[in-house]
Amino acid sequence: MQAVAAHALDDPPEVTAHIAAARRLHARIATEVHTRLRSAGALCRPPRAGFYLYPDFAPAREALRAQGITTGTGLATALLDRHGIATLPGSAFGEADTALTLRLATSLLYGTTPQQRRTALTAREPQALPWISHALTRLSAALGDLTAGRHRRPEADRFRWPRRTASPIDGRLRRTRPPAARPRPRPRRRSGHSERA
Repeated sequence: MQAVAAHALDDPPEVTAHIAAARRLHARIATEVHTRLRSAGALCRPPRAGFYLYPDFAPAREALRAQGITTGTGLATALLDRHGIATLPGSAFGEADTALTLRLATSLLYGTTPQQRRTALTAREPQALPWISHALTRLSAALGDLTAGRHRRPEADRFRWPRRTASPIDGRLRRTRPPAARPRPRPRRRSGHSERA
């Protein structure tokens, strides 16, 4: 084992070539994901190293709120449940859960098999490989769906009770509430007559 470690630490050409190829792959795909995040309206620093991105969806807060998404955890859950895209909310890294931030790892886009990952590592334009291109297109569609507010809640969740309606008895405007939230009727007072004997 020591001999293997010593060999790797000597920076043999096959190890340095692999590191360089991995660096190119990470840079290319992270840049592609960054472009898609920015197109969806997220704030995100350009990738400089590694394969993680940390977008902030605060500019899309209203579109997300309309879908019931008000936290980073809610955003991560929506991406997973609706689109099968796994991310981590910023709250997992110490941010308040109200921050609409996520951490995305691009390494999962390189392929699902060892052969796909090897091909991605050596490809001149890895983003053009069918499985990576498909994953990037799916990511763009998911981000657009959420940030443009194209995803609609089920019909029951979209119904809004009117704030005031005209009373059918006297026509005056009265506050209304959903049926489940209406208070119980108060007992009527008896006017002027006492039941005492």
